[in-house]
Order: sequence, then structure tokens, then C-alpha cells
Amino acid sequence: HQILGSDISIWTLTHSDPNNDFLRSPEQLKFFRQKIRKLMNEIKAKHPKTQLLHVFPTMPVSIAIEVGRCWMPKADLSIRIYDENKTRGGFIQAFDITGKDF
Repeated sequence: HQILGSDISIWTLTHSDPNNDFLRSPEQLKFFRQKIRKLMNEIKAKHPKTQLLHVFPTMPVSIAIEVGRCWMPKADLSIRIYDENKTRGGFIQAFDITGKDF
């Protein structure tokens, strides 16, 4: 809400015990990939006029890579990635990924 205001829809995908070492197997990564693909489709269906998906990631690098692999430039929403930077007061815009880039 601090970054985007109060008139937004917040979607969360999390783990029952999030920590630095929760990802332990390829099966868990496969499970996450299936969940993120489903979530991205649900967001598109629920918000058909939305052009940009704002992502505030707190995840292991391997999962971040899977998010990128799941994203389809011609079918999915453009993505704006934010980075948490405590010295700059929290999340800041890092970069955008759009279908126009491909």
C-alpha cells in the first residue's frame, strides 16, 4: 500500500514456513512453478484490464528464475519488479519486463 496506494488488489503466494532454506528439492520447485502459473492466470482473469503486474519478491533465486520462466511475453501481463532496499526506505522500483521487449 505504501508504494501503490490503497485501491489495489494484493495477491500472495507463500510457503507455510518461509525461510532461507525451505526449498530442498526439484519437486518443490516444480510445485511452485505450477502454482505461480495458475496464480498469473487467475490474476489476468480477475483483472482483465490490468496492463502491469507489480511484483514484490522475497524468494530464493531459483524461484525467481522460475517466475521468469513461467512468464510468457505475448500472453502475460507486463511485470514491474521491486527490490527491497532498507537504506532507501523499503521497496523501490527495480525494472520492468514487458512483452514489447521481445
